[in-house]
Amino acid sequence: MGILNVLKKPITLSKLPEGTSEITSEATVDSSGKVFNPIDEVTYNSLKPCHHLLHHFTKKAHYVSPSDVSIVNSINNVSVAEISIVGNNLTVASNNGSKLVVPLIYSNFMLLGENEDLLLKFNDGLILKSTNENNDEILKIYRLSLLSCFELISLHKSMTGILISNVGLKMNDIHIILNNDKYNFKDWCYIKSMDSNVKSEWQKCWVHIDKSKKKNATIKFYKDNKNLSSKNILCYIESNTVSDIFAVPDNAGSTHRQFVDSVNSISIVGNVLHNTAIESSPTSPINSPQVHMRSTSIASAMTSMSNFSNTSAATNNSNTNSSISSTSTSTTTKSRKQPLIKSNNVAMNQSGLLIKPVAHSGISQLETLIRSIIPMIDATQLYGRPERFIVSKEDPKSLMFAFPRLPQTDYFNEEETNSYLSQPLPTLDELIENGKNPSSNSLAVSALADFIVNFRKYENK
Repeated sequence: MGILNVLKKPITLSKLPEGTSEITSEATVDSSGKVFNPIDEVTYNSLKPCHHLLHHFTKKAHYVSPSDVSIVNSINNVSVAEISIVGNNLTVASNNGSKLVVPLIYSNFMLLGENEDLLLKFNDGLILKSTNENNDEILKIYRLSLLSCFELISLHKSMTGILISNVGLKMNDIHIILNNDKYNFKDWCYIKSMDSNVKSEWQKCWVHIDKSKKKNATIKFYKDNKNLSSKNILCYIESNTVSDIFAVPDNAGSTHRQFVDSVNSISIVGNVLHNTAIESSPTSPINSPQVHMRSTSIASAMTSMSNFSNTSAATNNSNTNSSISSTSTSTTTKSRKQPLIKSNNVAMNQSGLLIKPVAHSGISQLETLIRSIIPMIDATQLYGRPERFIVSKEDPKSLMFAFPRLPQTDYFNEEETNSYLSQPLPTLDELIENGKNPSSNSLAVSALADFIVNFRKYENK
């Protein structure tokens, strides 16, 4: 298939022959009056496997079971009838038919406590606890939640690799983009927090990447391009905390073309440091399809679920709260010595950031996305860049790692899944100690990738 092989550095592109309609297309004008080159049939067809696999993933049931788990809140434990993980959504159902849906990729989750006091806490307040002394179900839900995040992120990464290879090859200046290590990247974009606990709108800003810093580069987002001082920074991401960068669609789309047309955003999994001093300023909302986030908060949903039949008396959560507080504090220890934002104005978000590059006249949204995502990948030194993209499906550092080949649709077979459920995982402290982003998305990719490599290496002996 040769995915990404064409983008090894250095690269030179010869002029395409005239009349090659599969590669070049006549420019058209969209409803807003902007001129752009439309997406061609070759690109649409190249993404069909990704669309098929993502469609299959949204319907895949990782876990469905009557529950031995309850919801913990500040008053009591709320009984749960059933818990399921379908696609990337964890659904908690009550006996009266009420449901609470948690999109896992936007709900940074972690295990707290130990032994019989083990808790599964989500970033936006939901806490699950076993109703008996056996924590097997809590551990299984946690592990399968990580597996769901791994599969979704891996599919988006592979889609990104295919896009760079197919669309990038057709860009006349792709060799300049790939070999540009002298000039800073800067452009307009919209940003939005991936934290489902934060109600944020798309905000227009000026992104700036200083390429003079070969190591520990910083991706900065300014309020505008008039003032590039630290006082004008909305937020920034230190490259050494980023575990993944990939393209994402606004929605799956009912048709293949709708799916491809909606791929216009970039997701960065890493620590985002926000400037609380100016983030309350008026935002510039973007009139485009919204990335699907939960419409109701956990807090309001738990209020409606308080009508569930309670299985136990009120519990004291002081130990839980103190554990959460200490964990949050410890994750901030790996920050720069001289932060760009004053410490009293900094808020850290470990869930990551969504970035929507502003469209340019004359090019499609996919080309605009590639022009933005490659400098970000270079700054973070992921996937083999800035030297050359790693193309092997066996290498966990590759965008195409473990990408299923149709008709296979799953990353894990049944034997591998059963083995994974019994394997130890890296702890939160180990991630922090290694300087990595301690989010559940980061843990999912690193832990599951290591497992696949080790398990299949053992199998092939």
